[in-house]
Amino acid sequence: PSSPAWQNATLRNNPLVPPALQLILTPSSVKEVEKIVTFANQYRIVLHPTVSTHGFTKTLTRATPGIQINLTKFNSIRLISKETIEIGGGITAKEVIDFLFKQNLRATTPGCDCISFLGPALGGGTGTYEGIYGLIGDGLVSVDIVTAKGTFRASAKENKELFWALKGAGHNFGIVTSARVRVHPIDKKVDGNEWLDAIFSYEATPSKILQVSAPSSAVAWRRQVITTMMQVAFPISFKGTKTEKQIFELGEKGRALLRKGEKGEKLVYVNYANGDEPQEEMFGRANLERLRALKRKWDGRGVFGGYNPI
Repeated sequence: PSSPAWQNATLRNNPLVPPALQLILTPSSVKEVEKIVTFANQYRIVLHPTVSTHGFTKTLTRATPGIQINLTKFNSIRLISKETIEIGGGITAKEVIDFLFKQNLRATTPGCDCISFLGPALGGGTGTYEGIYGLIGDGLVSVDIVTAKGTFRASAKENKELFWALKGAGHNFGIVTSARVRVHPIDKKVDGNEWLDAIFSYEATPSKILQVSAPSSAVAWRRQVITTMMQVAFPISFKGTKTEKQIFELGEKGRALLRKGEKGEKLVYVNYANGDEPQEEMFGRANLERLRALKRKWDGRGVFGGYNPI
């Protein structure tokens, strides 16, 4: 914190929820990530992996002072086959979209191109074309992850339980250094106008999301018809003022109003969570005990406990 570069290095998209930090590291290899995780696990230090610092949950502010891990050097991308790409854990949505466009391919990608690709995927991942290809997480073929227990590959064939958890509650289990993602050729005969398709296949056409088997991932809200997020933007100068209090009261009223229209189990998309919701709402009652058991197995000392922890 005493470094002149500290202020710029800790800037966040939402300055109201800065995590408590004592160190910032920018690893450039998996070996370096492994050393950081081993050290943090030994001393029970919370790690905050980040790419674009867009996370806004209140739980970031509650964790004990930890270490921010900038993954921006893990931004590789390559074509494995006509159906698969391999990406680094720190790649942004824009880098993926631009690469796919040049290859005449596409996949479900985050609706905002300035954020990371895998951050949303680990929470399930809503995005453009989800109505055609499913959630971002549904497109994951395999994930290479550094956990407190070591480095592993998770897929439908390897570490299957961990792979299930990574697609919906993935922020809780480790640092993803790379992943393979399913991609699709652009077929204008089927899809019609590209621009209109990009708009109306986003969250308004959940058919593919519903077709994916619910047990295939830890996404609890897959059967919800509409995913909604309410945001109120205001200048940071309002912080600590009466106006800020009134804005938060407005937000709470809006959330309560939206909740009135819910039917059945109350659920929240973990990446949209405010951070004060019960775990049953973030992860679903049916998933929670299974996720807690996996959390004890893979992160028993709570190293990955900053972002909506289980």
